[in-house]
This record gives sequence, C-alpha cells and structure tokens, in this order.
Amino acid sequence: AFHLNKADDNWPRTVEFQRLLEAFVRICRAVAYAHSRNVLHRDIKPDNIMLGNYGESLLIDWGLAKAIGVKRFENVDAAESTAPCRDGKSSAPVPAAIQVTTSGSTATEAGAIMGSPAYMSPEIALGNSESADERTDVYLLGATLYEILTGKQPRTGGSRLEIIELAQKTPPTPPRRIDPRIPKALEAICLRATAHQSALRYSSAAELASEIESYLADEPVVAYRDPVAIRCWRWCRRHQKSIQRGSLAAVLMLLSGLALMTYRHSQNLEARELGRNQHSEFRRMTDEAKFFAANVDAVNEHAPYFDSQKAMQTGNQALLFANRWNEDASQFPIDSERAAIRSERADLMLVLANLYQQTDLTVDGQNKALKLLDQVARLCPSSQASDRIRTRCLSQLRGVAIESDSMTAGNDSTPSTAQDYFMEGDFLRTSGKLADASASYQQAVRLDPKHYWAQYQLARCYLGLQRAPEAVAAFGTCIALRPDTPWAYSARGLALGLLGDFDSADADFIVAIRLSPNFRPAKLNRGMVYYLQNKIDEALVEMDAVLQPPEARLLVEAAFYRAQIYYEQGDLRKSLADCEMFLSTRPGVAAAQTLAAKIYFRLGDDDRGNECVNTALASESKSESTLGQSIARGRALRELAMGLDFASQQRVLKLVLRVLEDSGERDSDTAHELVAVKDLLGSAEESVVVYSERLIAAPGDVATRKTRAWNYVKLRRLDLAASDFERVIQQVPEDAEAYSGLGYVRALLMEIASAELAASKAVMYGDNHFLILHNVACIYAELAEANPQRQVHYEDMAISLLQRAVLLSQQSNSGIDEREQIRAETAFHLSLKSRPEFKRLIDLNTK
Repeated sequence: AFHLNKADDNWPRTVEFQRLLEAFVRICRAVAYAHSRNVLHRDIKPDNIMLGNYGESLLIDWGLAKAIGVKRFENVDAAESTAPCRDGKSSAPVPAAIQVTTSGSTATEAGAIMGSPAYMSPEIALGNSESADERTDVYLLGATLYEILTGKQPRTGGSRLEIIELAQKTPPTPPRRIDPRIPKALEAICLRATAHQSALRYSSAAELASEIESYLADEPVVAYRDPVAIRCWRWCRRHQKSIQRGSLAAVLMLLSGLALMTYRHSQNLEARELGRNQHSEFRRMTDEAKFFAANVDAVNEHAPYFDSQKAMQTGNQALLFANRWNEDASQFPIDSERAAIRSERADLMLVLANLYQQTDLTVDGQNKALKLLDQVARLCPSSQASDRIRTRCLSQLRGVAIESDSMTAGNDSTPSTAQDYFMEGDFLRTSGKLADASASYQQAVRLDPKHYWAQYQLARCYLGLQRAPEAVAAFGTCIALRPDTPWAYSARGLALGLLGDFDSADADFIVAIRLSPNFRPAKLNRGMVYYLQNKIDEALVEMDAVLQPPEARLLVEAAFYRAQIYYEQGDLRKSLADCEMFLSTRPGVAAAQTLAAKIYFRLGDDDRGNECVNTALASESKSESTLGQSIARGRALRELAMGLDFASQQRVLKLVLRVLEDSGERDSDTAHELVAVKDLLGSAEESVVVYSERLIAAPGDVATRKTRAWNYVKLRRLDLAASDFERVIQQVPEDAEAYSGLGYVRALLMEIASAELAASKAVMYGDNHFLILHNVACIYAELAEANPQRQVHYEDMAISLLQRAVLLSQQSNSGIDEREQIRAETAFHLSLKSRPEFKRLIDLNTK
C-alpha cells in the first residue's frame, strides 16, 4: 500500500517509510529472540507480518518453524516488539507474541524444498534444508526488506519451478536498479542480507536489526561506506558548539552591515514608504478580485460561491489604480518593485481573461478576454496559460470545439510556470474536474510554495472532495503566507466546522471579521457552522445579516442555506420562498433544485417537484453517463424519496415505478432499479426471487447479495440473511454494511457476543458513513431489548452513534435526511424512543 500511494519524490525520508523500517527492526528482534530459543522460522515474508494501527508488529505463520538442536518443541514464544538491546542484553521481559505447536518430529526430510519461492534462500531452494541456520532466516528478512524498499518481490517467474531455479542460481536484481531513489546504505544492507553465499550474510537477525537502527539514527553502517561529504556532515554535528559560535559571529557581522545599510538609506524612506503603501493597496484590490474569482464555481453546497461580476468589477478597479504608474510600472518610485508590479498585473489580467472566457461566452466577453491577453503579452513573455486561454477564446468565437484541455493545449516550447498550472487548475475546477484540478494546483505549489491562491484553490478542491482535514492543512498554509487577510481564516473555519471542531472554527471566524468587519463570507460560513451544531437561532441571525442591503454586498447564497434550515424545521413555505429567491439568480444549482423538489413533493405538488428534478439532472451535466433518461430520472427520484416523510416517500416511489414501467426500457439497469424501488415499497418476496436469479448468473455480485440479505431480514429468514452477509464478508473482508447486517441478524437471534463483534467491525470500517452508523445503532437497540441487564449501556451506544450519523448526514450530499430515517426506523423500541436524548436527537428545534 505504501508503494502504491507514494507520491513524494523524497519518499525514503517520509515518516511513513521510517515507521516501516522501525517495524522491520522489531520483526528482526523477534526473529533474533526466536533464534535465542533455538527456533528457525523458515518462512519469513511480508504476508506473514501483521502491523497494527498503534505500532504493533507481529510475525505469524510458524508452520514451517524448525527447532535447532532438539527433536520436539512446543509453545515457543517470540517477541512482538520488545527484544534484546543492541548490546545483546535483554531490555525487558519479552511478552509472548507467537505460539507454535507441532506434532511429530521436527526434523526436515533431506532434499525438501519448503517455504515461499519468491523469498527462498539459495540453500533451501537447492534442497539443503538440513543446512538451514540463523543466516537462512537472515536471508528471508533481507528478502522482506527488499520488498519494503522496491515494492516488488525479490524474484518472479512464470511457475514455481522457474522461481525456485532463480533462487538457486540468480541473486535478486539490486534495489537501486528498480528505484534509484533508494538510499545506497539500505541497498547495501539488503544485498548483504540476501547474499547468495550464506557466509557473506549477517551472522544474526540482531546484527541486521542493528544495521537498520544505525541507518535510522543517521549513523554509519557496516555494509556501506558513506561519501566524504556525509562523513563531514556527521563531524559537524559532533562539533556543533564551535560551529554555532562561528555562525553567531558571522550573523553579528551581517546584522551590523545591515544596520549600516539601513542608516545610509534613511534619507529616502518617505518616498519608498509611499510607494509601498500604494503597492499594498494594489495588492489588496488584486487579492479581493482573485478571491471572488476563486469562488465563482459551486464546489458543493458547503462552499459558497459568488457572482463572477464581483471579480470582474474589483479586478478592473485594481487595473485602473495601477494605471497611475503606466502600463509597465515605469513611474513606480521603487525600482526594485517594478518587476513585481508588472508580474502581479499580468497575473490579474490572466485571471480576468480566464473568467471572461469561461463565464461570458458572448462575442463581447471573448473579445474582452483577448484584449486583456494582448496587454499581458506586452508585459511579459508568452506563457502556457495565456496561449491556452487565447486558443479557447478563438475557438469559442469560431464555434469550433477545443480538442484538448490539457497543458499541451498551449505552446509546447514555452516552459510551464506555477501560474500556468494554477490557471490550468482553475479551468479544470470550473469544469467540475476537482481531482484533476487538485493535481494542477499541487504542481503549482511545488514550483512556487508561496503561491497563495494555488494553496487556497487546492484547499477548496479538498473541501469539495470531502477531504476536510487536508483542506484545513492547506488553509493553514495560506494563513501562514498571509496572516493579515480574512480569506483563509473564513474558509478554514468552515472546514473545521465540517470536522466538528466548532471552538477552533469560531476562533477563525472571529479573526476574519476582526481583520475585515464587513467581510460577509465569514458571517455566511459562521452561520453554516452554527447550522451544523444545530444552533438554529444563531444560524438564522448570521444568514439574515448576510442577506441585508446594500445589494452590492448581499450574498444570495445565504438564502439557500436558510431554506435548508426552514426545511428541517418543517416550515415549508418559508423554505420554498428562500429557495425560489436563490434559484431566481442561480437556476443551475442542482442542490437547490433538489431541495425545491423535496419541498414541492411534501406539499403535494408532484408536477412542480418533477420539474425541479428534471432541471437538477440537466444542471449536473451527466452527458457522459450511459444511463437512459428514464432510469436516470427514476434513480434521482428514488434517492430524493429517501429524504421525505413516509407518506410522501411512498407516493414518490410509486411515481418512480410509473416512470420506469412507462419508459419501455427493459435493460438490466432498469430491472435493477425497478427491484430497488419495489424493495422500498415492501415487496420483499418478489425482490428475493429476482435477486436470487441474478446471483445464479453472477454469484460474485456483492451488491446484489447484500440487497437479498436485507430482504431476507424483512422476511425474518434470518439464517439465510446471515449466510448472505457472511458470504459477502468472505469476498470483501472490510465491507462495513455486511458487518452491520450480520450484527443486526445476530442481535435478532439474541446471539449477543457475535452481534457485538460484528457491530464493532462495522464501525471500524464505516465510521464515516452515516447509514452504517444508523445500522449499528439498530444492532444496539435490539441488544438492549435482548439483554435487560445492559439495556442502558446499549441504548447509550445507539444514541451516540445516531448523534454522529445526524452530523455526518448534514455534511453529505446524499439528499437523505437521517432524522427522517430515525423517525421511521422500526428497530428503535419504545424504551429507546422514550429517552430524553433520543427525543432531542429528532427534535428539529433542539439547539
């Protein structure tokens, strides 16, 4: 997994890789301990090593273990993580981590070849099992280190015999030929441990562990002699105090020189200060324009966006302000800052040109973009970004489709800069390709770590991709770059709120508003975080403030969020009014159309609800989908129905049936959708028949098997349900839904221990999915009924899970209302429903 996900070119120095080496050291120590007890493992390989979430390391599968010097052995203990110290003395009593039990003789038949061929030592491959000793296990440890370094097995082949022949004759390919980034010292250690001749290997696993520990401590290793430069560096570390005293003297001399230079330039400080103030004002206006341009697209309903006209208006004002210094900044009073002003002006014009090109597709809008690009060409050399924007403008004017949206759409001979990647990221982001946009922004940051807006846009992409922790970190970098601007504080406050860290979120909003009292986006975001906390009155106050005149500063996005609040409170008329206010200026926002559809359905206006669903589908631009129009509409209606009250839900589901049955489509997708709708309408018997037929044709269809299992639960065929869930777990051991279903069945069967075990695994694999948490809460609700002695404990567990489920559902884009799910859930018995905490959980007016 480490090698599949590594993206950092400096991966050998990453924390994750260091932890792998530390775990490898612990395994070496465990093997050394086994050797001290006269036991050889003989089948060490990565598959036989288990790593826990908290640093635990366990060497398993001692089925080929061999006792040295004795005929039988039983209950042989090995160390899990505590092992003899490097001086050979035991650091602490070693806890039992392995147990091997054998029956019969431990002698190995001469000529036997046993173990895993990909990792096998030459002597074992040659059938000399009797010659196996501690160095045989050292070879296997070296082969394991080989896979840690390269991500590949030491040898591969078309058959077992071929691999064994390679093990007999051919040493593994040196690791650095596979990946030159592997440190030379580690390669040397690995090659020595896997030496073809046993005598050339490390004499013991403890010696190998000591070598890796020396490497981790940045100390010399026996297997490799470091270059002179590294040995000099180590010498410097041993003489830090002398070097520090010399450095301090140099710094003092430098400071003295700087003070002298400052004194000499004191006479022209006033003129330079005026220029800096003007430059600062220009940057403020530029940043404000870039902020509004950065938030033009609707990343999702948790990240507000703004009218592109705000960005254009503010950007043009900034350009007019800079005209006082001439187009090339030749009249700016500080010579050293003229190049920076030209660069900043060109960057702003590129942003505005890109905005005109993407949001104003009229001839006038495209010509404005081209005019800005002409000005950019006079200020700086041609760039990838300007070439691509010009190509898109000309294509739009000629009515010709653009063949490529990639970086190659510009001039290939022009070197790509951070700004080029930033502009490409903006194009991809506004095209809805958030993952690709993230990659472009990351490349921009690599080229220019101080590119504030690339960091900011990268954070917003993370937020749109539901990766809030990474968004928080990226916004933190923005704050470090510019601590006196409100943009990143406001955005990070929102991300922290989505993570549930409400105190830290509020602190960020306070700073943002202190820096800019009229900065309404911070108030909007704070209102949304209040909403996540269920502080309804406080949220409404913030939304009301954001929607106050003057119109130039009004953020109509707040109407959408206020509509959601009113909807959850059950005030459908107010919710609809706000939704229509928002849609009057933003008709293409699918989330708002979906909310309006839910309101209309609950009010009984099915025709208007259908219209909103169709508009939402059109707004989401699913032209690449292979689904037919009817099935796409049916699926959207079915998903929307899950967030409605029971009566409205049943009515909409029946509407879906009519849509699908009238479509005339009879493909497998339509059939699957029909069965899913019938499931929700309670046709479990019919659904089981259909799903069973499907499983005969495709027994590996995990989704179908889980759905059939849930239908068996409805029919109280619990043994069949348990069998299906267990089959899914065999196929997908980390399937949280299957564990939650199996736990619920076990609870119904009053198998308390099995139910608790399945519930814990469901939470372990699905703790961030509210539907999984809802299912696990049902398990504990049933356990509370089955075990009166622990009823309160189980009910507390259920309520805690439901509280988190409600919060997660509010943060998701699923359209499912978890509170409605809780109200309709039949697994929650009267005792649980009577608990005050449960009542507060589903009370929409609860703060």
